[in-house]
Amino acid sequence: MYVALPIRKGQEIVGYIRLARPLDDVRKTEEAFTGILIRSFLIVLVASALVAMFFSRRLTMPIRDMEQFTERLKRGETPGTLLIRSSDEIGVLAENINYMVAELQKRIAALQEEKAKVEAAFSSAIDGVLILDRDGRIEAQNDGMRSILGGRYGDILGKTPLEAFRSLELQKALDMYRAAGGPVSQELEFREDPQTVLDVSITPVRGWSEGQEKTMLVFHDVTRLKKLERMRVDFVANVTHEIKTPLTAITGFVETLQEGAIEDRETAKKFLTTIARHAGRLNRLVEDLLTISNIELGETRFYFESVALSGIAESVLHLVLTKAGEKGIAIASEIPEDLPPIRADRDRLSQVLINVLDNAVKFTPEGGRVKLSAGAADGEVIVRVADTGIGVPRDEIGRLGERFYRVDKTRSRELGGTGLGLSIVKHLIAAHGGRMEIESQLGRGTTVSLFFPVWRETV
Repeated sequence: MYVALPIRKGQEIVGYIRLARPLDDVRKTEEAFTGILIRSFLIVLVASALVAMFFSRRLTMPIRDMEQFTERLKRGETPGTLLIRSSDEIGVLAENINYMVAELQKRIAALQEEKAKVEAAFSSAIDGVLILDRDGRIEAQNDGMRSILGGRYGDILGKTPLEAFRSLELQKALDMYRAAGGPVSQELEFREDPQTVLDVSITPVRGWSEGQEKTMLVFHDVTRLKKLERMRVDFVANVTHEIKTPLTAITGFVETLQEGAIEDRETAKKFLTTIARHAGRLNRLVEDLLTISNIELGETRFYFESVALSGIAESVLHLVLTKAGEKGIAIASEIPEDLPPIRADRDRLSQVLINVLDNAVKFTPEGGRVKLSAGAADGEVIVRVADTGIGVPRDEIGRLGERFYRVDKTRSRELGGTGLGLSIVKHLIAAHGGRMEIESQLGRGTTVSLFFPVWRETV
């Protein structure tokens, strides 16, 4: 390669500068520079891929762990501890799930301990006892047996158990005892009002007078235990359903990111925002479960202050607008700006309104209406949530605040209900010194009225 430039002095050329360099040197320099660019690009590409894989794995693994954990919980297994070392929303959610499972295990252990005590009581004959003679007829009964049955079967002495109780289950247990030649235990259900569930232990009684072997039946009333067991099963099933639904959504978004969507920054940001929202929803669900437990144990703390209802109502309405929009439900709000402030815990008040509004939207058919309104009277602020939903039978309105009570269990489960919402509301309203009233007509809708005391300045 050859380059020459003139040297000028004014208009006169007084000399030339010439530079000559072999083309091979130029090509080598160009190739070296190109190599540096290629290597730099490859390094950046590999680093980007590693970073993407790291963050994708960091998001996916905890969520998959939680999904597997809840699956085991759903099957009734004892899954141990959910190990997720993270300080973000997922980490907080894992800690709350661990706490919830620990509390459940404590309650299950308490039930098992109580059952063990019941079995010990059988052998002591403190419970209901029947003695059968060698012909299988009732020869004697104790006061415990009379107390359990409440005299509903009249005089049973001299009758066989089948004649006395008309229970095929008890007769089958006796047949099993005679066939086995040893002790037999069986659970029986007496369907007469009131319905009673009994555990019966059948054992031989040796050393009786005249050397005859007789039979002793020891009954223990486990009706309450069975109700508690059913409550526990319903609780676990409902919680598992509520947790699994958003977890499935989170997993779907993460898998989409893994399949390549993470390369699109806008899409990735949108998906991650959605994942965070679902994780927040899970966290709020677990907090609700812990809330009702803490309320019942008297461990919930309240921070009362002067609260303007209008601001709280506006923020809460935004949270339910999306769900209402999906069903085509119109949301209306009539909150006067001049309402007096109320004495309330800001966070708990939001929780109350969210629960009531969410219920209204959940049980209102598509195209219905939900209205939030408020007014003041007699030193109270009354908040009303009215809907055009399915309504509640008149004879069941009084039970709506009971824990786990649902008017239509199948429909409530399909809609994601756990039966805890109004129970939480009832407890929180009582803690505020207020009350809850419910009016409803089947097929026409429901109105929930919440009464809060007005804030009064103290000197």
